[in-house]
Order: sequence, then structure tokens, then C-alpha cells
Amino acid sequence: MIWRPKILAKMFLDARTHRGTSMFRFRPHLQRHEGFNVVDVDAKDVDFNASIALRPSGSDVANFEQIFLGCEYDFRRIPRFAEIEALYRSMRRPLIVDLGAYIGLAAVFFRKWWPRAKIVAVEPDQENIGMIRRNAPGVQTLHAAVASEHGRADIVNPQDAGWALRTQVASDGSIEAVTVPEIIASNADCEPFICKIDIEGAESELFSKNTEWLSRFPVVIIELHDWRFAGEATSRNFIRTIAHHDRDFVLLGENVWSIANRLDRRRDDARTVA
Repeated sequence: MIWRPKILAKMFLDARTHRGTSMFRFRPHLQRHEGFNVVDVDAKDVDFNASIALRPSGSDVANFEQIFLGCEYDFRRIPRFAEIEALYRSMRRPLIVDLGAYIGLAAVFFRKWWPRAKIVAVEPDQENIGMIRRNAPGVQTLHAAVASEHGRADIVNPQDAGWALRTQVASDGSIEAVTVPEIIASNADCEPFICKIDIEGAESELFSKNTEWLSRFPVVIIELHDWRFAGEATSRNFIRTIAHHDRDFVLLGENVWSIANRLDRRRDDARTVA
């Protein structure tokens, strides 16, 4: 049984502002269903519900705790939430890109907050892709790595937990590597809105070149991984790129939130050199 007392307490008793119980009702199944542990989630404020499957071993439960109980992507914690919400309402169809989607829980959380958005989830692991399709129906999934150029890639640490998989560009790699501009171009009927990035250190390669796309997204949320790869400076290229843009830099929990300072223009200063 995966429902540790700490997890159950957070589901029902943690009434702190911007925590899960302030936003959702949780109904964990006490028996496994089709090999999974399942928790049904209902929003308290809007017509939203989801049935979330979590594998009984690995990091799925920790990811659920982080996203739905800790609410690490709760935009109400950002001082500029009202501006971001107004921008969302003005868009014909917002585009949310989830790079490193794992089992789709961030995509589900985004669907609650931004129901009109199209969500594209990019994930390199085939088993995780299956979990995204189970947990987040309606989200477009890409079984791929993300990179600065189109090509091929490999997962270099397949023995690690599912949420810690890291990809590396390789000319003869076993999976496709796609670019963010390709994702934007294939969704030309949408307007870039949020790009969430959690790719376990591969942000170093992603921001090594061809970074002009960053200015297209009013909000970028990224977890940097210098803490995990000491001495490799995996965040350097992102910091170097973002420094040239007119954007706020907000550190919140494990993530950096980069928010364009001219939201009404849908992008930061066009004179920016990426």
C-alpha cells in the first residue's frame, strides 16, 4: 500500500493557502485498480475532475505529492497572476508545452487552471508516455527528447527512477529529438503561453543554441539541475540566454519562473538578442 500517513494527511488535513486541499477533493482508492493505485481528484471551484493512476513502485507518488498536494505549479503564488490570467483570456487558443512530462501530472494540473489551452507533452520514456495517455486524455503526447536541433537522442540513465531520466543527443540515438520551434510550428493555430521544462540537466544542450523561441512564451517554468550534476554548470546556458531578455526571474520552490515583462505584447522585447 502506497498511501503513507503523511500523504493521506496532506490529502485531507493540509489547509494551508495554495496547498492541495484548498483547491481539490481527493478520493484515494485503497485497493489497486488494474495494477495501479488510483486517486480521484475533483476541483472545488470549477467543473474539473481527473482519475490519476500511480504505479505502486518508483517516483509516481512523490510526483503526485509535489504537484497536487504541494501545488508547485499554482499560479496564484505568483504576484503577477492577474496579468497572466488576463493574457490567457485574451488568447484565441493558448499553447502549453510540457518538456519532460513524466506521467502527465503537470499537464493535468495545467488543464485544471487553463482549460482552453492545447497541451503538448514531450516525454522520452515509452512507459511514461503510456501513463500520460492514461492520466491526461486529450493531451497531445510526443515520445521524444527535446533538443536545440532536430535529430536523435538516447536516455543515458535508464536504471534511474522514471522522473529522473536524462537524454543526450546522439546521431544514432533510439528516440527522436524534437525542437520547441517545431512544436510551435505544428500548432500554428495556437499562441504560445506556458513552457514548462524539467529535463534533468539536458537544459544545458537545449539552451546551447537556437534559443529564439524562448521569447515566444510569456511564461517559462524550469527546474535547473546544478544541485544534481555538481561541477557541470548545467544551468549556465539557460541563465546566459535569459539574461538578455526583459523578464522577471522568480525562484519558487524547485523552479525558476521566467515571466515576460510585456505580457500585452505576447512576447518580450523584439530587439532582444537570444
